[in-house]
Amino acid sequence: MDYFPRIKGLSHIAFFYHSDGEWQRNIIPLIKKALESNQKVIYIYDEHSPEEIKNFLFNIFPEEKIQKEQLSFISPADIYTKENYFAPNTMIKSLIEETEKAASEGFSSLFVTCEITWALKGIEGSNKLIEYEEILNKEFFNKFRCTGICQYNWQKFPSDIMLDLIKTHPYILYEGELIKNFFFVKGDSLINEEDKKKWLDKIIKSIIIEREKDERINELIKIILEQPHIGFAITTDYPPKFLLANKGFEEILGFKMKNFDIVNQIYEQDRDLFIEEYNSVLSGQKQRAFQRIKFKNKNNDLICLRIVMTPVKYMNLECVKICFIDVTEHWLKEEEMNKLREQFLFAQRMESIGRLAAGIAHDFNNMLTAIKGFTQLAQMKIMEHDPIMPYLNNVQSASERAEKLVKSLLAFSRKQILQPKVININDLIKSMEDMIKRLIGEDILLVTELSSDLGHIEADLPQMEQLIINLIVNAKDAMPQGGKIIIETKNVYLDEEYVRKHHGSKQGHYIMLAISDTGVGIPEEIKDKIFEPFFTTKKESGTGLGLSTVYGIAKQHGGNIWVYSELHQGTTFKIYLPIVQKEIEQENFTISKNLLTGTETVLVVDDDEKVRIVLLEMLKKLGYKTLEAKDYNTAIFLTQFYHEDIDLVLADVVMPGISGPKLFNRIKNFRPKIKVLYMSGYTDNVIVHHGILDKGINFIQKPFTIQELSEKIREVLDSK
Repeated sequence: MDYFPRIKGLSHIAFFYHSDGEWQRNIIPLIKKALESNQKVIYIYDEHSPEEIKNFLFNIFPEEKIQKEQLSFISPADIYTKENYFAPNTMIKSLIEETEKAASEGFSSLFVTCEITWALKGIEGSNKLIEYEEILNKEFFNKFRCTGICQYNWQKFPSDIMLDLIKTHPYILYEGELIKNFFFVKGDSLINEEDKKKWLDKIIKSIIIEREKDERINELIKIILEQPHIGFAITTDYPPKFLLANKGFEEILGFKMKNFDIVNQIYEQDRDLFIEEYNSVLSGQKQRAFQRIKFKNKNNDLICLRIVMTPVKYMNLECVKICFIDVTEHWLKEEEMNKLREQFLFAQRMESIGRLAAGIAHDFNNMLTAIKGFTQLAQMKIMEHDPIMPYLNNVQSASERAEKLVKSLLAFSRKQILQPKVININDLIKSMEDMIKRLIGEDILLVTELSSDLGHIEADLPQMEQLIINLIVNAKDAMPQGGKIIIETKNVYLDEEYVRKHHGSKQGHYIMLAISDTGVGIPEEIKDKIFEPFFTTKKESGTGLGLSTVYGIAKQHGGNIWVYSELHQGTTFKIYLPIVQKEIEQENFTISKNLLTGTETVLVVDDDEKVRIVLLEMLKKLGYKTLEAKDYNTAIFLTQFYHEDIDLVLADVVMPGISGPKLFNRIKNFRPKIKVLYMSGYTDNVIVHHGILDKGINFIQKPFTIQELSEKIREVLDSK
């Protein structure tokens, strides 16, 4: 009984016995130990009467030492089959009540042991016994302080039921030994290598050595050899030569043992370790166990096995006994969870980087507004051939390159302001086809596979062009020796199963845009970094913003992007964008090449002094009268007390203490007819939501040119 301290701290135990003597030698001392440890004991009897049990118990433990309410006997009819049928949920409810009652009575915990032979009497619902044992693990023993010992008479239970019962108990009490159960389905975290050895050794040793000595073991042999869910084999030599294999071996692996090359079927990454461990066992050194090792079955599908190999003498040969179970389903679920966890962490990382990028871009846009504006004003004040002009041109060129970088950062961080229109992306691809061919050159073949009934999407056209171009450039760079680029579109429905496996996806109808190449592929170790801004493998030639821009554009349009790649096989990027049930609107555009001027009065409100100065200079150049305000108080003062009309407020969206829209609403209290043009470097959900401009809002994005400002101001002032 030296294992009793371990039992007291455990939960769900199966006790298998073959005779009354074995039952008495184990159960009665366990009850005595439980009583001595201040546990409340409930005995659910069936084979043995309460009087019989008490007689055995009181021979080793005086009756007067038992506390009031500490020991009770219950028949199955009182707890298992109250309604004349077995209802697992009712039983569990009763156990919970008894556990709480034991605690309220001052006992350390509850100790319940039951004789399960009642389940063999044809009671309605007793076929739910296995289900009940599984529910007990999940709903009761994981949550409540209770030790439960289920008693199973080996002579009375059928072999197939016994095996299923073994699987549902994390611990086994058998022939005086307490063992953590290797076959317990959900017991991974409770099992150590030593316990696996004990349990498997007991089974295999019985089969090989004691099969002729004990009739009970013959029944166990039959279970193991005929059981389709447990593989068992004995091999000798290397390469392994099979001497014996059971039905489970053939069922799980799909091969018969004759001439079976086990080494060749092991997954390549696991093969060397298996060979090393197998030869070690064959030489008689010690037992080896694999929590997981992957095999290719007869259909060449990858399966996952848990294996124990032990040295053994068989037919006077040095042999290896191999016992294994199929844990593929558990392995696949764990792989799926790991994948989702990685996707979630990736999304979190990208969100953090996005917030940082947006903040940088906002400040940088303000600086660029001043740099571009002052440069343009300076260019307008000097002659074309002035020796200073080339320097100004270089400043302007550099600021335009910087502006592109900022736009890429804003696209990645999903802070670009979208002006979405209903489009068919097939039309966009067709219009870009000639440009794409020029871009990729003659060494690369362009193939388009466009769905004829593709749904419409609502998207910002320039950003969709940017997304496609960036992916094409990425594909071209992956094929320095030439190859093939395939652009594919089709309608898809992302179902619940897909969404469950792809973090951040939503169920619904989408168009899929796939761009594939036959290039070098993406190494696995960098696949989770390719969408990060400034990450590049192109050394001197890459900015690291191409794919991060694509990622941001897809996300800001309510879509997702996934990458599939194998080294030396190529890469596919799949973008999913939500379908809208709207028709395409035709629009006519006019482009003005001249500066549009005016004589109205414009109030400029911006907390950045350099931005205010350049805006005032631009407006004066365009002929407007100007007023300036650096904050809320100045703006309100001017609108209240300025003696002439103010026609337009040119206001930054975000300023210290107040937003542009809130400021304008207060200004309208004094000047109801005044109009507003908002400006900003990125979206902030004040005048945009999810990156889409609110309807009826006049907006210009920083940095802008004097040409763009002139056109936008006239558009606002001339509107009715």
